[in-house]
Amino acid sequence: MKPLHLVLAAGLLVSAGLAFFGDKTEQETVVDVPARINAGGANRPPVTPPSNQPARAGASDGARGVILAVKPRAELIGEQASATSGDLFARQSWAVPVATAVNAASVPAVDASAATLTYVGKKQEDGIWEVYLAQQDQLFIVRDKTVIDGKYRVESIVPPRLVLTYLPSSRKQTVMIGDAQ
Repeated sequence: MKPLHLVLAAGLLVSAGLAFFGDKTEQETVVDVPARINAGGANRPPVTPPSNQPARAGASDGARGVILAVKPRAELIGEQASATSGDLFARQSWAVPVATAVNAASVPAVDASAATLTYVGKKQEDGIWEVYLAQQDQLFIVRDKTVIDGKYRVESIVPPRLVLTYLPSSRKQTVMIGDAQ
């Protein structure tokens, strides 16, 4: 056993002995609640209970306790202050706000088939990369400068990226294919 274990075991035995053999006499004194001090100074009137509530047992006449009703937030800080302070529990949305007036001619048309190529896997053979892409139920094995279905041309395959050109709009797209492993 290490010396640390011995010290911890001795501490455990001492604390168990104190808990078991310690003084177990009950305390007979009851401490009364002290009278409240008027913290507001002269500007604040002292708190007095309503006349219909009895005083607590053992309390002096000036130290009676009163539980007041909770006031609504709008009454305490005003209706406008709570609306402008940023309510933490207000309904929030992460959606991007929709533009109100957009010119249809300024937005390029997006073909539905432009985003349907899915990366499946890759292989390097004799220093040349082959990438496997899927479009719906078709599988394409592509290399550099390969044209896919007359719509895409592979510009470069340099892991972790595959760069494609969408031929109808001449837009370049990058597909992440992972590291060269």
